[in-house]
Amino acid sequence: MRQGEIWSMKWQDVYLDKRFVRLHETKNNTKRDVPLSTKAIGLLNLLNSRASSKVFASNQNSSATIFRRCLKLAGIAGLTFHDTRHEALTRLARKLDVLDLARMVGHRDPDPL
Repeated sequence: MRQGEIWSMKWQDVYLDKRFVRLHETKNNTKRDVPLSTKAIGLLNLLNSRASSKVFASNQNSSATIFRRCLKLAGIAGLTFHDTRHEALTRLARKLDVLDLARMVGHRDPDPL
């Protein structure tokens, strides 16, 4: 998922029993369902206080600051949050058909040209 999609997630759109999250606001202005891994479901269950309608109480700007601080503490230079999306897509490309992958991650056209 894109960073903005992650931080705008609401509990009403998280279907842990069906293993997906529905995104209403995407870069392409289309809804899409994103499958959740077992690890993601476990982490969401830890957060599932539902004290707020939003899944994550912090905001996108503060998360970016925390991400950069963690990179600095780990001695990692030149990595961005968006790079983690690229890494995830690269790993998923080994397991999924290219059209299924494109649909899942919100790419309308798998041809970059």
